[in-house]
Amino acid sequence: MHRLGYYGWWVMLGCIACQVDLGFAKDAMDVYMTYIVSDLGWGRADFQVAGWALLASFGVLSPAIGYLLDRLGARSVLTTGALALGLTFAAYAAMTSFTHYLLITPLLGVGIVAMGDIPASTIVSRWFTRRRGTIIGIVLVGSNIGAAIVNLLAKGLFRAFDEQWRPALLVLGIIMVALVLPFSLWIIRNPRPGEVPATETRPPDEDAAAPAPGTTRPSLRLGEAAGTRSFWILVFALLSYYVYYLFVNRHIIALLRDAESFGHTVPALFASIPGVSTRDFPEFTKSMFEIIGVPGKLLAGYLIDRYRFRHALAWNFVLLAAGSALLPILDRDGAIWLFIGINGVGWAAQQVLMPMTIASTFGLRHMGHIYGTLMIVLFPAYLSPWYAGRIFDLTGTYAPFFTPCLVLTAVAATSLFFLPRGR
Repeated sequence: MHRLGYYGWWVMLGCIACQVDLGFAKDAMDVYMTYIVSDLGWGRADFQVAGWALLASFGVLSPAIGYLLDRLGARSVLTTGALALGLTFAAYAAMTSFTHYLLITPLLGVGIVAMGDIPASTIVSRWFTRRRGTIIGIVLVGSNIGAAIVNLLAKGLFRAFDEQWRPALLVLGIIMVALVLPFSLWIIRNPRPGEVPATETRPPDEDAAAPAPGTTRPSLRLGEAAGTRSFWILVFALLSYYVYYLFVNRHIIALLRDAESFGHTVPALFASIPGVSTRDFPEFTKSMFEIIGVPGKLLAGYLIDRYRFRHALAWNFVLLAAGSALLPILDRDGAIWLFIGINGVGWAAQQVLMPMTIASTFGLRHMGHIYGTLMIVLFPAYLSPWYAGRIFDLTGTYAPFFTPCLVLTAVAATSLFFLPRGR
């Protein structure tokens, strides 16, 4: 058992707060997309073009985030991220043109990378060894909590400010800074020499480049990992995942608003929450993805720790493929609820299983660097929400984009079954 006084628990709590901020940052703008494009005269594809501006900063920082954590320390990285998110949303609240939107968005990338899964997974991995998968799952639940809250909070603020999105965005920015700054300034840090107790001793591959005979094999560096079949299987899997995830995550609210929610309304239990209306089913749907994702992440972490499922990630992609197969039939009875359940579990489990797979495949020592480099797939993946928006602007429907989502997730699932046994 871990000691209750162990400082790692405070670090874990701070990382959860950072993940809540991440959930706010990733989902808030999707709530306002249809309102912003209507007020400023843009198309939905225009709104998604900023994804590449986001990735310009994301792509530069992601491969370096492990190095920055080592060089600058967790405190500096996370404080910078919190301030970047606050400034981004304050600037969004004041933007008046598409040029402003493009210039502001790279700052959002700085905040997302600094608050993201890579720093959180890396920091808590340094504090915990036993039940590491479970701890990472608990920490990453924070982004689900944040996104579940912000999808309904953003709509509530929109109503509170007389259906004005500008003051609502400004308030969200203030909340993000206030939530994380106390933790990043005074709580979160890397362990000092000798601080990790015996029950949390780091494995040999993290403490030494060449472990003693019979112990864990040495971790692979990025160049060595890139020369393996496993690396490229994971590249394709991540690309497929983000093509599907980004499309659904960025457009599901708009898709449901267009279809008038297929006649669904928010259940009475949730509609009783102040600021929530029965008409908020699109926002409720995104919140449900995140709420269901909470037990999904915890279960994924627990199962991978307890049973060491060799193909856990592959089976999770089978689940995602099943979710994508439901896209054309969301108007049928019960389909939307099954879609919500599958994606809630599948998206959440992927965020736990992917870093665990990377660590077990290539070792822990260079995990941050390898994981960050793999995330470069977001550059081509961000064609997904833009192209889906372009299809809608031209045809008035998202339907032609459904088939590529199914094909990619199914092929990725198949390829992951050929991933070699972990280290």
